[in-house]
Amino acid sequence: MTSEGLLVKNAWMYTEDVFIPIWESSTRVLALISDDDGQVPPQLGDKLQAMYPEERRHLIEVVHYPGAGHLLEPSYTPHCRFCFNPPSGSDLLWGGRKKEHAKAQEDSWHRIITFLHTHLPSS
Repeated sequence: MTSEGLLVKNAWMYTEDVFIPIWESSTRVLALISDDDGQVPPQLGDKLQAMYPEERRHLIEVVHYPGAGHLLEPSYTPHCRFCFNPPSGSDLLWGGRKKEHAKAQEDSWHRIITFLHTHLPSS
């Protein structure tokens, strides 16, 4: 618990067995990692990428956003550093700093659109 809210990113031990083995398929993955995430350890994106066999690493792109928090939403969505969580009865700390988070949201939105246009078949 911090003065801003509940920080849970180190509450669970993430091991390799929690990952769905998407590297066994030909699925493309864009992993957007918020480095100031208060809920999920940012190292998980790198761990996921490392689990890909060398010949399949081209299928995953991991992008880190220093200073961005957990709620990486579309561009111009207000930054929400923490909010009340009824089940826990306290605020959850999502993390992020306003300026860096806003830049991450703008960049990630463009990356998502480009990724989808590139890898989804057109109808």
